[in-house]
Amino acid sequence: MAEPVPTVTPTRTSSTLHRRVVVIGTVLSLAVAYGWMASFERQPGGEMAFRWGWPTLVWCLIGTGSCLYFWRKIWPPDDRSRPARRDVIIGALVLLLPGLWWLTLPLRFLSGQTLTDVSGGLVVAALVLSFGAWVITRLVKAFEHTDAEDLANEGTTQKAGSDAEPGDRNKSGGS
Repeated sequence: MAEPVPTVTPTRTSSTLHRRVVVIGTVLSLAVAYGWMASFERQPGGEMAFRWGWPTLVWCLIGTGSCLYFWRKIWPPDDRSRPARRDVIIGALVLLLPGLWWLTLPLRFLSGQTLTDVSGGLVVAALVLSFGAWVITRLVKAFEHTDAEDLANEGTTQKAGSDAEPGDRNKSGGS
């Protein structure tokens, strides 16, 4: 019979620290990325030039605000057990909209057949990535379901084993 593996339950302090690291890291990353993208201007010759200005600061604030709002909706405080489906959808939309703005910004400078080709490639990529995310989600759910069944079966097996006489295990070759 296998020995049970001791599990370490996270303390409130470690959970809070983990949450802060994740939130601060993603907020800073998104704020810097949005600010960096807002700082580039297309010159008349087609080349890009870096220019710091108020739009950079505005986009840094948009990145900070959308990311903080997202984490607040997706990862509620400890007093609430799980986020509501509506909160998850709203949080994801708030994070998605500025991201789509920056994803589609380079497409505005394309025209004709080039725009059609690039748009077609982006649609195919989005479909493939969406299908991949769906497959991974289904696999994770299947593994969780299998693990829950295994744990339930293990619990009934251990309970049935505890009903036997102490000497019965040694007779059957068990430990």
